[in-house]
Amino acid sequence: MAKYYIGFDCGTMGTKTAIYRIDSTRMAEAYRENRISYPQPGWAEMDPMGFVQSVREGVRECLQKSGVNPNEIRGISASGIICGIVGIDWNWNPVTPFVPYLDNRARTEADWVKANVKPVWFEESGNATV
Repeated sequence: MAKYYIGFDCGTMGTKTAIYRIDSTRMAEAYRENRISYPQPGWAEMDPMGFVQSVREGVRECLQKSGVNPNEIRGISASGIICGIVGIDWNWNPVTPFVPYLDNRARTEADWVKANVKPVWFEESGNATV
């Protein structure tokens, strides 16, 4: 039985999905655009279920293009947009849009934190301080 792996990246502009053979040969790839809405100046929002749908469609497309048997998939690796937030309920269902780093509605609060709170987040997270 062959061994294949799926990787996907949900980025700001789109979701890229690919299937690789164990020797790193790419068998197929797919891309879906991610939509960003700007309901007010300085606001940015995305549909969290849109990411799920893009991954599902991308995996389906890659399996179809490659002819890989789903039973031969040995692992899945994911990466995605950093610095965003989405509200969820007790069942892990989204109840708010995904608010990415492009959103500026908390600018006043962020400036206050930067001026008044020890920068432990930067030191502990490895995020860039610029």
